[in-house]
Amino acid sequence: MKISKRYNIVALLIITAFFVTSCTTMLPKPSPNMTDDERNAAKDQCIAMNTVGGAVLGGVVGGLLGGRDGAVKGAIAGGTTAFALAWGKCIAYYFNVANTQVADYKETAKSINYEPKKGTLVKLETLKASPSTLAPGKQITLIGKYYVLDPETTKDLSVTESFYIVYYDKEGNANKLNEPINQKRTIDPGTRKIEGPIDLPKELPEGRYKIIYEVSYKNQTDRREVEVSVKN
Repeated sequence: MKISKRYNIVALLIITAFFVTSCTTMLPKPSPNMTDDERNAAKDQCIAMNTVGGAVLGGVVGGLLGGRDGAVKGAIAGGTTAFALAWGKCIAYYFNVANTQVADYKETAKSINYEPKKGTLVKLETLKASPSTLAPGKQITLIGKYYVLDPETTKDLSVTESFYIVYYDKEGNANKLNEPINQKRTIDPGTRKIEGPIDLPKELPEGRYKIIYEVSYKNQTDRREVEVSVKN
């Protein structure tokens, strides 16, 4: 009895998903305390685990639908798209952001004419990526500044910083590369500076990448976006 191409594809999807899921459980948890060697090893392992499925799946599906030529084209397309998606899934190993206070509660309140009656304020004032145009294999530095003020307390605020990346391919299609990665911090109220490098793998496909950064405290969230162009 012949099994249809559709059932073959469904079976392959299930096998590939199982393979990737089981492998990623072996990765170390991202940590600011990782050494450079540990971080680089985790980058390579994470990318390898998340790209092999895309290339194989693209090749086999292309083969089932378009013969030998379809298999070759499918493997190339699947591998290219998969690499951008893999980088998104592994971004926690490629981005290590530092957070420092640049103005305390009183200094910040004075600079923005804040009064307690205004209630809680969360403001992501600036966000930029430098450089904004670069080649694969290079490094971006993400720099931003935000403030959080709460009239009820002057210390130990529980703040969440999060970010995710959207990739626009050559056809202009938007691909969300990762679910928001959350970093919880306990900070003193006032103005904070965020800064950190983002490494771009040499294999990263060319295109537009949008970085969305958010800061949340209690029931308030503020966000900014910055766009980067990757091209040789």
